[in-house]
Formats: sequence, C-alpha cells, structure tokens
Amino acid sequence: MKHDQRPERICGVEHDERFPRLQRLRSSDDFQRVRRGRRTSGSNLVVHYVRQTTSGPTRVGFSVSKRVGGAVIRNLVKRRLREAVRHHLATLSGGWDLVVTARPSAAGVEYPVLAAELDDLLTHAGMWIAHDSQDLST
Repeated sequence: MKHDQRPERICGVEHDERFPRLQRLRSSDDFQRVRRGRRTSGSNLVVHYVRQTTSGPTRVGFSVSKRVGGAVIRNLVKRRLREAVRHHLATLSGGWDLVVTARPSAAGVEYPVLAAELDDLLTHAGMWIAHDSQDLST
C-alpha cells in the first residue's frame, strides 16, 4: 500500500475506532464458558455474562443465529450490536466476559432500539463502572 493510500489519510480519521481485538471473545471454549454463567434478557437481546478467571478488560462476543435471517440481515444486526457495545467499552467495568445474543425479532428493529435495550440489559447486569459516591444530581 502506498503511503498516500493509508486508510487514515483517505477517510481523514487519525485514530483507530474499530472494536479492539483484546476486547473480543473469539474461542468456542470462551463462548461456552460464558453461556454457563448468568444471563439477562429482553425482547430482542440476551446477554450472558461471567467473571473472568484472570483480571483484564471486559471482552464481548456476539451470536446471531440463522433464525434471525439471511447473511445480510445477520451481519447488519452484528454490526449494530458491535457499534452499540463499542461506544460503551470505556464505561464497562473490567474483568467480565459477555456474549450478546440476538433474538429473531432483532432483525426488525433499528439501531437506537437495539442500543437502548443493550444499555438496559447491561444496567440490569451491573456492568457499568461505579461512579464516585458523590451525589450526581446536584
């Protein structure tokens, strides 16, 4: 690749905004271990979560089955979920492994609905970094 054709020069982005590799679940064993843990569910999503055996950044995996739709729809749902999680990586408490599973109804909803439901499920699971003991309402 020529120096002038680097992606950051083409799109004008100076930093990498992709989902970090260290925060992805990739192995089948990890997915199975997380699915044996706790879970919380909504109308479009299910979040399985378990504490990591070693302390580290929270890792997230995504599962979208063929029941959700064809390849194009499944990839669209995965992209939406990945983006929703990516925006909150800095505010998730460390040391957790999560698997976000899309239900078939997720294919028919837009990004804001999926993102809001994911926020609710992560709140229910207690995944957010605890704020200081100061009263935030004042």
